Amino acid sequence: MDDLDKFVNWYLASGSPRSFNVPAQAPIMDIDGILGLTLFRFNEYQVQLFIAGPSVVVPPHSHPDIDSYEMAIFGVQLELNNIVKIPMARCMNAKPTQTPWEIPTAIDYGKRLRVRPGVLHGGLSSPLGGSFLSLQKWLNGVKPSSVAANWVGPTLGEKHNRHIKFPEFIGDPRLGDKRGRVKPQNVQLPPSPIPNSQQCPEGLVQKY
Repeated sequence: MDDLDKFVNWYLASGSPRSFNVPAQAPIMDIDGILGLTLFRFNEYQVQLFIAGPSVVVPPHSHPDIDSYEMAIFGVQLELNNIVKIPMARCMNAKPTQTPWEIPTAIDYGKRLRVRPGVLHGGLSSPLGGSFLSLQKWLNGVKPSSVAANWVGPTLGEKHNRHIKFPEFIGDPRLGDKRGRVKPQNVQLPPSPIPNSQQCPEGLVQKY
């Protein structure tokens, strides 16, 4: 079990409100049919929730500075090296419930796919749309922003192209115009809360 495994296990077991540490700077992204929200960011670790519109195709691509787990929620097909690892049908068809009050979820709800840095992956959303979590460890001294910015391969469109070029400005109106092309002038952003060190995996929290 490596550092990313430890972080993912801690995050998924932590429960609210420890699961949420939304950064003040550019937590929301909107790129060509996909909305993303950064739920958690601390040092090199980050969690993003992505919601795709109907029938969005994410072409094969890689992230050179990110090691991640992609976790299916609903209506997505996830591929690794052009091989389907999590099929869409299993992200839509409900599994049998054991009790009358149990909420039925997709068969592969919560299933995780490890995507190592530089490895090709992609997928698509269902005609009803789709959603997944991305649980990340950023590498090589690169500060976390969005997986959509640390991207090698075909993009999803013009918004995505701008996001790659100006990752620190997209999504926050305080940091520039709608195109993200104006750098901030004396913008003071509040610090994000720091998780309790006793609740984090060993080595995750530095002393301040």
